[in-house]
Amino acid sequence: MSRISLLELEKIKREAKKLKNKLSKLSHGQRLDIVSRNLFKVRNYHEAKVQCKKYINSQANQNGSVSECSYCQLAFVASEKADLKADPTL
Repeated sequence: MSRISLLELEKIKREAKKLKNKLSKLSHGQRLDIVSRNLFKVRNYHEAKVQCKKYINSQANQNGSVSECSYCQLAFVASEKADLKADPTL
């Protein structure tokens, strides 16, 4: 399983947008799927998002009710809806 970061998800979106002229008959979602398969060898964009979420969650260290990102040191409470809504992968 490859590690897909938020930056790589954004790359998928940019590349899919660039393909709009070449593959104008396909929907944006279909282009996202094509780019995801080509760049990261996943079945579709949804799978890329799931792998990204797993990777992000693997970076969280839980200490009691507060979690901390080992990459950026952001502290958050996973049980708080406001903190979950701030997660861009949801």
